[in-house]
Amino acid sequence: MEFIVGTFIIILIIGAFLGGDSFGGVIKSGCFGLVVIILLGAGYFWLQNTSKPKTITSDPKSEYSEFKIGQKYGGGVVAYIDSTGKHGLIAASSDQAKASWSTDWEEIRGAEGVSIGTGKQNTSDIISGCKNEGIAAGICNELILNGYNDWYLPSKDELNELYKNKAIIGGFSNNVYWSSSEYNDDFAWGQFFLTGMSGCHNKALWFGLSRHSIRAVRYF
Repeated sequence: MEFIVGTFIIILIIGAFLGGDSFGGVIKSGCFGLVVIILLGAGYFWLQNTSKPKTITSDPKSEYSEFKIGQKYGGGVVAYIDSTGKHGLIAASSDQAKASWSTDWEEIRGAEGVSIGTGKQNTSDIISGCKNEGIAAGICNELILNGYNDWYLPSKDELNELYKNKAIIGGFSNNVYWSSSEYNDDFAWGQFFLTGMSGCHNKALWFGLSRHSIRAVRYF
């Protein structure tokens, strides 16, 4: 703005000088100055509006809108998204193995969580209370897949989310899948993926009858 006013004054002075200090010369220079000011002003505002990046205001959740069930992300496939839209569960893209829940009939302290968000602690509790190798929780805990090593055996409700979205996630069989939720000394929760029925299954039957499918998950 100071530049525009200064330019107008200079034009008036030049007009007065060229016009022999006559009033008419000043008027002519003033008219010319107005034209110049209008052009300079238009150019100034055009530069102000085009040189600055525009700020787009959007929904705060929009940066997370890319999360969709079935999306490949975080080493696996998005299997569940919580109410914030920012967090959820990622399932491995295929089953890990078939294994028993444990090899002994004993209660594991702390592995009774069934809700979403309890599977990781359940897995840790199972490993602490059952040192046998090759059990379902141990296989998930030791899994390193696509650069991630924080996989765990899902809780009962987490496993149900996998069942509800099994067609989108892909790779499931029609077998029983283990959860990390213990029912009592002898039984733990599993889910039959043909029908969706959840039930208590013997943790360590002989002859491999307790060897059920495993699908590891991780939290994001």
